[in-house]
Amino acid sequence: MPLDHLNHLMNFVIIIENLFKKTKYFSKIQIIAHDFVKDMACFYGSKSMLSGNHELMNLIKDIQNIGNYYTNILNVNKIEFIFSY
Repeated sequence: MPLDHLNHLMNFVIIIENLFKKTKYFSKIQIIAHDFVKDMACFYGSKSMLSGNHELMNLIKDIQNIGNYYTNILNVNKIEFIFSY
């Protein structure tokens, strides 16, 4: 795998890893994600620019606004548990 492709993949891993951490640096994650999406067409052609790339940017904003998956799913499970009796 060419080094630039490996770096591109590493950027994706860094984005996802940081979204699951408790402490988040959203401005840095958004910069890396923007570069990741921008480079998709350069590395893999225009056909690689699917809605998933756009959704990655929205995912970062959603987590910034409402919290991460684990926080929200734990809260939902607590509510379901309380109302199940």
